[in-house]
Amino acid sequence: MIVPRESKGDLAWSVFVQVAEGGAPITALVPLTLIGNKIEFTLPPAEPYGGMHFTGTISSTEIRLNTPSGQVEVLRRGKSYWQ
Repeated sequence: MIVPRESKGDLAWSVFVQVAEGGAPITALVPLTLIGNKIEFTLPPAEPYGGMHFTGTISSTEIRLNTPSGQVEVLRRGKSYWQ
């Protein structure tokens, strides 16, 4: 889930990330870099999956997220589990 935040008086973005690979989910709220329709973020180093870097593209209907292992996840726009 992408959420707005304020950074030094300017609008910026954060991403709430949930990773669940058959076990209890891991969550993190991290800064998101958004340039045009390109996004990227890195999970905090002290967390499980720490330091994993994700890139992707965002459109009006979906996010195509490239995982560090080279997989592409397609996340359709809509309400999340948390909403």
